[in-house]
Amino acid sequence: MVKPEIRAIIEKKAREFELDPDLIEAFCMTESSGNPQAVRYEPGFYKRYIMPMHLEEKEGKGRATSYGLMQIMGEVAREYGFKDDFERLFNPEIGLEYSLKHLKRFIKKYESKGIDYAMAAYNAGTPKVDDLGRFHNQEYVDKVHKFLERIKDG
Repeated sequence: MVKPEIRAIIEKKAREFELDPDLIEAFCMTESSGNPQAVRYEPGFYKRYIMPMHLEEKEGKGRATSYGLMQIMGEVAREYGFKDDFERLFNPEIGLEYSLKHLKRFIKKYESKGIDYAMAAYNAGTPKVDDLGRFHNQEYVDKVHKFLERIKDG
């Protein structure tokens, strides 16, 4: 799945955050295909950040962009205390640090409901469930599970 040097960083961070390294790798594969240089502009980027932008152009763009292995949004990293240039989030150690802070928050918040709620929340902010008990972003949750299964099977 991910390159061995990335797996070593994942294992280190997993110990630090007391999380399953296979789960972290599954998120990395789902979010970025294991590419620490992955970048994505989030939905509503242009309308929310470009049109009203007058000052702080770089900051505004950076906040609406997702970076690295787990595609942590600049805005979310800022919420957890990240103060550096957003490009530093491409560094696997740094990007995972902030991504795992975010994931861990959801795991704790939805502990009584199960990991699927944390997965859905990581992707969408709030897990929304329909009348059939499926998440609004069920495809995302299923994709993480597929990668997790493949990783655990070796």
